[in-house]
Amino acid sequence: MLFVTAHTGGKPDYAVFTEEGKAITGSAPSLSAETCTSCHTGYQAFCKNGQCGIKK
Repeated sequence: MLFVTAHTGGKPDYAVFTEEGKAITGSAPSLSAETCTSCHTGYQAFCKNGQCGIKK
């Protein structure tokens, strides 16, 4: 699986694809865009527009 983040209007847009390029976002609850958003926004001390890391 490939987890992809694009940015539209300054906000993250999450998607999941197979290695063959088939979009599978939402094909299972754990692959939903809402799940991605939940994890990416859960660590606000290290996040900027949904992208998280260890550097500020």
